[in-house]
Amino acid sequence: DSKFDKKDKIKISLDVKEIYESLLESENTYAVMFEYGHYLANFYYRDRDWIKGLFSKIFPTEPEKHDLLVASLEGHFCNNLYGELFTDLSDVYEMAIKMDSGQYTKRRYFKDIDEGLATHIALAFTYFPTFDLKHPLFKLFWETPNTKRQKEFISFIGRSIISKEKAKDFIAKSKANLDRLKDFWDWAIDNVTDKEALSGFGFWMNTKEDVLDKVWVSEHAYKTLEIG
Repeated sequence: DSKFDKKDKIKISLDVKEIYESLLESENTYAVMFEYGHYLANFYYRDRDWIKGLFSKIFPTEPEKHDLLVASLEGHFCNNLYGELFTDLSDVYEMAIKMDSGQYTKRRYFKDIDEGLATHIALAFTYFPTFDLKHPLFKLFWETPNTKRQKEFISFIGRSIISKEKAKDFIAKSKANLDRLKDFWDWAIDNVTDKEALSGFGFWMNTKEDVLDKVWVSEHAYKTLEIG
């Protein structure tokens, strides 16, 4: 970055791009493909058009490169979520949601793929203005049977936001959409029948700081238990 002016839209030199593309073209190891997925945002925000043209190679769909795709997804799901990048990767998230857990390479993972995917979708739902109950990826996520992902979606929101230490201060600073989260519990009661997935709401029952009204939580907990 030090080579470029702050006003420059492109902040990657040509030699770096050449090395990046050359290695990507020939790469066939999980470890390096993990890095391509993990550090994608670093390159995306320095030359968006260039990196978007490489998405199909970073997340390859050819059957013979399936294991490399899984490695890239693993790396990407280990990183923070960025709004604009998330939008540009909508096709990749759609592909990941449709992928059956049984298709994952049998090996040791740095980050569980299902949990990582669920975390990203949960973060998008909590913070991104346009990612609501009607968003295509939200619908696809919940229409695609996968207990592990769906339970993690619910419990992650509970652990990281509602039951978090000093939750009220965190919600105020992070601008988490608490009303949308409440609407989700209403939606889940009407639309989710997987008892194991619904058990994730246990992390929403934080009475220490009363992030959610106690009576409201009690009513929703009762309705959720009735489904079981």
